[in-house]
Formats: sequence, structure tokens, C-alpha cells
Amino acid sequence: MYNRPTLPPAFEPNSPSIIETPSVFQVEANLEWTKITLEKPLDPAIRYAMIQGDDNLVNLADAEIHTVWVGGTRARHLEVSSLHTNYLAVRWIDHYGRIVQTQVFQTPKASRP
Repeated sequence: MYNRPTLPPAFEPNSPSIIETPSVFQVEANLEWTKITLEKPLDPAIRYAMIQGDDNLVNLADAEIHTVWVGGTRARHLEVSSLHTNYLAVRWIDHYGRIVQTQVFQTPKASRP
């Protein structure tokens, strides 16, 4: 139906649900990948991590979005191809399609693996 993968529309559930907000412990980068390590496993209700990178904070919201499906895996690490940028934003999306939280980080300078 779509030329590219797309997120379902967000909706509010009939009953309130409590979703544990992901807490990032560390962001690492090298020339090949950017790795995000979490303090504890993701809440199973988190379905996607939408990752953006840019060298300027002002442009970060308009940067290309890299969507990572985490679909209830209780992941402790996320890895994407290296963005080669100074800043990184992560939006956590729950199973209702809602943004649970947006976090912004300064990306460490990439080093050779």
C-alpha cells in the first residue's frame, strides 16, 4: 500500500496504560555503527525507536529518520549504521503509536573499530 515502511496512526487506549520510559546509559559510535545502550531492558510496550542525527541541534528535528523495530524484545542495545553526526535524537514509540519520550544526545566522536 505504501512505497516505504510507515508507522500506524497513534491512538489513545480505552484504559490508561503505564509504560516504563527507556533510560539510555551510553551512546557509542565508530565509523560503521552507532550503538545505544540502555540501563535496563525496554518495556515490552515499546515497538519502535526512531533515530535522527545531525551536526546542528537546530536541524535535528528535520533530519532523516532511521526507524528500528524493537517490538517487545526487551532489548538492552540498539545499533544503527553510523550517522557520522554530532547529535542524536531517539523517539520511543509505544504499541499505540504514541511517542513515549524523545531524548537528545551528543554523539561521541567516531573512532576506528
